[in-house]
Amino acid sequence: MDAWILELVGCAFDGCGGRLGVEPGGTVEDGALIDGVLSCTQCEAPYPVLGGVPILTPLPTQWLATYRESVLAALAECGLASPTAVAIVDTFVQPAGPCEPMRFGDDWTEAGADDLSPPSGTDQSSEFDTFLRGARDWGPQSVLAALMGTGPLGTLVEIGCGDGALANSLRHGAARMLVGDLSLRAVLRTLAAAAEEGGPPIAGAVLDAENLGLQAGVANTLVAASVTDLLDEPQDFVAHVGRALARGGRAALSSPEPADLEQLLETAGLSIARQVDGVPWIRAHTERYFQVYFVKALLAVKG
Repeated sequence: MDAWILELVGCAFDGCGGRLGVEPGGTVEDGALIDGVLSCTQCEAPYPVLGGVPILTPLPTQWLATYRESVLAALAECGLASPTAVAIVDTFVQPAGPCEPMRFGDDWTEAGADDLSPPSGTDQSSEFDTFLRGARDWGPQSVLAALMGTGPLGTLVEIGCGDGALANSLRHGAARMLVGDLSLRAVLRTLAAAAEEGGPPIAGAVLDAENLGLQAGVANTLVAASVTDLLDEPQDFVAHVGRALARGGRAALSSPEPADLEQLLETAGLSIARQVDGVPWIRAHTERYFQVYFVKALLAVKG
């Protein structure tokens, strides 16, 4: 975890939002905190850092108790399951008491529409293949990038980074980028993919979209693809987006269920600058199993 991330994130405990500081101890490599603990300078709430990723959920003890096995598996998958990381996890888990274990709700598919085509030999499959080719060129990622234009993105924040595809397509236009997801595995995979590509600084954090641990006015650009439709309280997320954006900052959001999204953005102090509806979003599972959504994408600006 590079020190600059502390300029962007803050305490996720409801109603606090204080600055975070690094507790003594932990594992540091080349000036970056790999495994350790952050604490709020205001309410003293502790937050673990695992594999360089701070866990900034409102109740990190409960979150770690629920996802303990998935957290350790994600760290092991990325070669980051150090004895220090395991000890930190267990220290946070112990006071939580019994919890029903859960897996991360990673919703990306291992196969992509770029790699698959429907079975050939019928007129219907030929027509669908034509549709797939068009969707590859003008899907949600392309539309969100087009809405933001070709100018500099400044400090870029992505919420719901998933498999990292959108982050890798946008980050080279940013001065620095923070990616967040409720899944530690999603954040670690996104950071690993970015490390292979090189480019501007990128950091990650486990973030709860409905209670974002972000400081006010720190983001010049914020992007979230298909996040609001997954939330119980999307208005809370949009309110946090409005708070996190700097004046003149832009939010690019897309959703297959965009009902009331414009109104929520306007309530959060943002004005709609551009929007595109009916964007095809293809989720390919096998050559015979595709999901097709039609997405609305909006660009909103903070006045």
